Amino acid sequence: MIKVNVLGSCVSRVSLLDGITYETGIADDRLEIAYNLDKQNVVCATYPPAFTRDEVENIVDIDVHEKYAIRSLQQNLNKDTMDLLNNSDGEYVITDFMDMHMAHAKYRDTYFATQALEFYRTNLGEKYKQDIEMVRFLELPEEKWLYRVDQFWDEMMEKYDGDHIILNRFRSNSYYLATDGCVREIPWDRFNGPSHPIPELNEATRRLEDHIIERYNPWVIDLSKYFMGDENVWENLQGAHFEREFYRETMDAVREIIFQDGSGNWGAKTDEMLLNKRFDKPRFFQEDRRIFQEELDYKLDMDSACISLNKFKEEGDLLWINVLDKMYMHRQDDYRVLEYIHRYMDEAKGIL
Repeated sequence: MIKVNVLGSCVSRVSLLDGITYETGIADDRLEIAYNLDKQNVVCATYPPAFTRDEVENIVDIDVHEKYAIRSLQQNLNKDTMDLLNNSDGEYVITDFMDMHMAHAKYRDTYFATQALEFYRTNLGEKYKQDIEMVRFLELPEEKWLYRVDQFWDEMMEKYDGDHIILNRFRSNSYYLATDGCVREIPWDRFNGPSHPIPELNEATRRLEDHIIERYNPWVIDLSKYFMGDENVWENLQGAHFEREFYRETMDAVREIIFQDGSGNWGAKTDEMLLNKRFDKPRFFQEDRRIFQEELDYKLDMDSACISLNKFKEEGDLLWINVLDKMYMHRQDDYRVLEYIHRYMDEAKGIL
């Protein structure tokens, strides 16, 4: 049994569940979670606590219904993240930077993560809310916070080397497959709050991830840029919620990184990916995927798909390959699908 720590968000947590959004643990009997440190921002983790430990331990749940959320919030507020990882018996750290999109709390001379705003639904949050301002680090100059990222990971590297850190790169998605089969833009009037990721920060996130990759040489999973959201899977259509195939592909990459036994089902590309420490090519157009049959249970509006593919292709957005894959699964006999396959399949496979 190999234990892993999760330092990240649902982007990584749901991946370890093979895309099942309502369970806990890991969808592989060979793996076990040591610590699941949910939405615990690495910049905030390097600052001193804002409140006394007694105040934090005596938090009263006003409107937080899940015990793990209170526990994670207390870990955030007590600044336990680094100590927990340093003393963990987990061999790997799986991390993502979705939380860098979120607004964090500034109180006096320190910062803390609010566990996706659960903090404000507690008695402690109610007491101090007038003295707190919200800040997104990625909207600030890098010199104000990047050294704190290095401080965090420099310490982690004393326990975990680059071969035991898995960076799950994150791109906030902007589109989703609706239940009526149309590809639509996320309704930002509903999903653009301080606890939601926003596409405007994708470029800054990528620069941060590039910095981490250059400085620490972790394993890299870079698949989110190929995937959109899915109303068939999520009611909450915010930018960190993806279609199920993203999580499955990510989980298979984690299996391959840790076990290197072919269990990730990446085929002939496995050796190259292991050599480069980079899993960045989804298995689109492969008919042995589970999704190939499951996708047929979902609707796909072909007119919407054609419009979306052309739009994404023109904008240089890799989602065009995703849409072509969906068209290929649904209607291989449709003349429009045949035309797009003839025109773009070689280019798509060249990227993959």
